[in-house]
Amino acid sequence: EPAAALLGSWDEVVDLAADAGIWVEAGQTRQEAAWSLSRQWSGDQDIVEPNAFDLVAAPSGPNAAVIAGWTPFEQEVPTAVAIARRADIANFAHNGATREHVNAAWKDFASLRAQVRRTVGPIQRARRALSLRSVRRNAAEARRRRKERG
Repeated sequence: EPAAALLGSWDEVVDLAADAGIWVEAGQTRQEAAWSLSRQWSGDQDIVEPNAFDLVAAPSGPNAAVIAGWTPFEQEVPTAVAIARRADIANFAHNGATREHVNAAWKDFASLRAQVRRTVGPIQRARRALSLRSVRRNAAEARRRRKERG
């Protein structure tokens, strides 16, 4: 199902962050988390979310895309943000998830994972690949959900 696949692509972004030792703060929206992760991964604290209706602040370029259901304008946004937007659309828009969105999200995730891996050396890449942080995070989240259900 496309919606589940899009939500899964965002979960993988959060797992990628956890395995790199970056925790997504509880209570953040996907958008807030994606912008924060993008700043941390790039080292550029000046990355800011453009106003959706400000065409001057929404440049087009190789990373620009129109994400249907989000904005009618092309915006160049960090890869993590594009993945988060597609997951939000899948989560909140009726029939918002399409196979094309799924393909784009997973292609973006593969690109993001490669970008993040290039920022560290081979030993750190191996440590992250073998990290259990995301597994522990997912297990803790599952326990929390079970507790809430009673």
